[in-house]
Formats: sequence, structure tokens, C-alpha cells
Amino acid sequence: IYLSSSTLAGLATAGRNERGVPRIVTAQQERPAPDIWKIPLKRAGLAAGPPAPFPQLGNDSRNPDYSRDGKRIVFVSGRTGNPELWIADPDGGKVRQLTMLGLESLGVPRWSPDSRHIAFFARKSTEPQIFVIDAMQEHAVATQVTDEEPGCIIPTWSNDGKSVYCSRRIQGEMRLYRVPFANAAGGPAKMERWFEGKEANETSDGRV
Repeated sequence: IYLSSSTLAGLATAGRNERGVPRIVTAQQERPAPDIWKIPLKRAGLAAGPPAPFPQLGNDSRNPDYSRDGKRIVFVSGRTGNPELWIADPDGGKVRQLTMLGLESLGVPRWSPDSRHIAFFARKSTEPQIFVIDAMQEHAVATQVTDEEPGCIIPTWSNDGKSVYCSRRIQGEMRLYRVPFANAAGGPAKMERWFEGKEANETSDGRV
């Protein structure tokens, strides 16, 4: 029995019909695809209205991130069958596909401070790794910037754009690491181990 859009939640045989053919009863567990929602703001931290879905980005979309200059949104969508990175204008228009990796696991895209590069994690083998892609290029190719085991997830940028933070599970504990970026031209770089944690974000003054 093949279910293309749902999870198999139950299976039972119901005897045979008058022709001796076995009868089977199944149940499907429907899981609605995630949508991206937006909240209008009067000012920082103060909502101007209730949340509303962002229909232009389509169903099965998640992990949105606004570029620092506010001109674009990156998000993950599975509309082509596999999760890929897509970019849109702030109002949801001019949606275009950025990656065509064809992988089963990809997520958490984050814009660099210069609103040009996007860091994300993807699983090409058994371990997830951090990749960076130039969103300004017409046919951009993602560059892998980590290659350690265990792998890395949840990338974030330093304020100067020279490093990417990520986390790895080491002996059951999530640890933060910092990876030099340098435009990812030299391939995977040596990671610097930091402290326990899952996601790093620098303060605006860069001191914490």
C-alpha cells in the first residue's frame, strides 16, 4: 500500500469478499503543510493587527528570514518535491527558486549582514553540514563550509559577516562552534569550539 500524501496510521485485514480476495482497511493521518504567516507592526515589538498567512509564498513553506536591508525574504519550500531555498520580495512577489539540490533534508536559511549570502544546513550524506550560497548570482551554486562529524545545524552570522556560528551534538550535548567564512572560497574551514548551546546571535555591539 502506497500513500503519497499522508502517514499510514492503521492497517487491518477484514476477511475476504465473495471472490476470495482479501479486504484491507487503512487509516491515513493527515498533516497539513506548514504556511508562512506575517504580523504587521506599528513599531518594533508592537503588533498593528492579527497574524495573517502569506499566500504568495505557497503551501509547504517554512523557515522565513528577511534580509538585513529588508528587500528580500528567503524561505524553504517543498513545492517541487524536495525542500529547496526560494527568494521573494518583501510583499511575497517575484518568487524564484534559489537552490536545486534535490535533498531530503535542508533548512534554517539565514541572510548575511550584507544581504548577499545565505547560510543554511543540508544533509548530503549521513551528517548535516553548513552551506553558503550567493543569492545575487543568477545560477548560484552552494558551497559547503563545514565537513566535520557530527555534523552542523542552525547557522547564524557574526555581525561583521566574517564568521558563521553553528551547533553540533557532541556526546549528547549541543555545542556551539564558530566557522570562518571568507566567502567560502577555500572550502570547509577549521571550526572553533565555543560553549554549550544550540543557536548563537551576537548583540548589536558585538560584545556578547
